[in-house]
Amino acid sequence: MYKHLSNCFGNIAYNDIDGFYAACFRNAQRRADSLHRCVEYHCYGNPAYTFSDVERQLATWLRDSGELDKAKQISADNTQAEELALRDKLLARYPLDDATKL
Repeated sequence: MYKHLSNCFGNIAYNDIDGFYAACFRNAQRRADSLHRCVEYHCYGNPAYTFSDVERQLATWLRDSGELDKAKQISADNTQAEELALRDKLLARYPLDDATKL
């Protein structure tokens, strides 16, 4: 799958599966961004010589199945959890007095 997917949707700048995975799927934000690029990518080429037909079908499936929306929601939830944890850590380190409490 890596050999084919790494050559679709303009993904040609990866040396190996680890680089591809790190750039596209290491965390929820990268996964959502990668799936979004797949959906928005304009598929060029003749299906006899490229995977353009597969790219179109995969992009349609990602959009219609809700996988892109799920990935975006997971990313947003993770970002919110990270930001709230950082807020709590900062408030523990730098407590607000009564006049400046949120």
